[in-house]
Amino acid sequence: ALPALESLIVASNRYGALCGVFHRGVAPTLQTLAVGFTPIGDEGAAALATALATGKPSHALVLTFCDVGDEGAMAVAAALPAAGQGFRVTAMWNPIGLTGQAALLEALETKHGPQLGHALAVMQVSLLPMSTSLVRAWGRGWR
Repeated sequence: ALPALESLIVASNRYGALCGVFHRGVAPTLQTLAVGFTPIGDEGAAALATALATGKPSHALVLTFCDVGDEGAMAVAAALPAAGQGFRVTAMWNPIGLTGQAALLEALETKHGPQLGHALAVMQVSLLPMSTSLVRAWGRGWR
């Protein structure tokens, strides 16, 4: 266990299996988790959503360039009501379709009211050099 851990940034790595440990109380004081540029996909996002239902992390979850699709976005959206009051999600630049974007945007707006930042948090852009396939290739190359 990591009882004093408040912020964990594990960007640009292959620690996708890490997603499944937070719902077990490994880091009870975790406030911010950033896994950007880590190809966790829908399965990893769903595991993190399970942790959100327990209130951890309590402040922010960063899923930028994580290869998260509709299923992962909808799992995170479903868990948002149980997350901390000021909880924020950033899920930009993933292959999230309109269904997942709408679910995440609706969950954010239900929690915090309409804000321009919510649209930016779920914005999906696939422009080189930051396309999903390129990020996946980087992840495989950095192993």
